[in-house]
Amino acid sequence: MNFFPKFEKGTILRREMLVALRDYPYEFIHILFNKYGDGILSGFTTGITENNDICISKGIAKINGRIYLMKDDFLLKSEEGRHYVFLTVEELDDGDYVQNDLRIITAETEDFSNFELFRYTRNADILEYAKFNDIGSDMANRLNKVACAYSCIGGSSLAPEYFVIFARELLEKNDITGFDYAFATQCLVSAISIELLNNYFVVDVKKISNHELLNLLKEKLISFSARSAQPIKEEKPQPPRQVTIY
Repeated sequence: MNFFPKFEKGTILRREMLVALRDYPYEFIHILFNKYGDGILSGFTTGITENNDICISKGIAKINGRIYLMKDDFLLKSEEGRHYVFLTVEELDDGDYVQNDLRIITAETEDFSNFELFRYTRNADILEYAKFNDIGSDMANRLNKVACAYSCIGGSSLAPEYFVIFARELLEKNDITGFDYAFATQCLVSAISIELLNNYFVVDVKKISNHELLNLLKEKLISFSARSAQPIKEEKPQPPRQVTIY
C-alpha cells in the first residue's frame, strides 16, 4: 500500500500527513536492503589528494540493523603514525526533532565499540593497494579496509574493490575452472553474496573473519600459480600398431 498525503488548498495539515512523509522513504530503503547484513551499503569510497589527505565520499551504511546516511563528503587530514578511522552514529534531540547522523572520528588505537572504516600508517605518501597479496599486510603508507564490513546479501564481507583486484589476477591464470571464471566475473560486475562465497570456498563465511576470508582468497591465487608453474609432461610417441586384416 502506498499512502501519500494530499496537500491541496483548504486542506488541514494533520499529524498523520507528516508521519507519512517521514516514514515512507525509510520503509522503502529498509525493505530494499532487508536481506543485506550490517556494513557499508554504498559510497564511503576513498581517494588521496595531492596534499596526501584522504577524501571519503558520502554514503549509506547499515549498523545494528538500521540504515544511516552521511550526506556530505569528508576530507580527513592524514597524520604521521598509525591511525584508525571509524564511523559513529550521533543522535541529536532538540525537543522538536531527532536527527541521527554518521560521523567520522579517528583514534590511535582499535575501538571495537565503533564501526571501523579503515586504518592507515603514514610515514610518507599514502598509497592504495595494487597487488592482492599485499592487501591486509602491515605495509606502511597503505589504506587498510580489511576490518571494515561491507554489506552484501546474507551478511557482510570484504570491500568490493578488493574482490575486483582478486578477480583481475584470477583471470590472468591459465588453469582456472568454469566456476572460477564465473566467480571472477561476479566480482567485477556486482556485489558478492554470502551464498556464493560459501559455495566457492565450501565454508560458512559467517563464521570466519574478514582477515580469514582474505587469507582464503590469497591461498586460492597461490594454488593456481603453483599449478601453472608445474612443467607439462611430455608425451612419448607411441610406435605404430600392427593391424591384421582377415
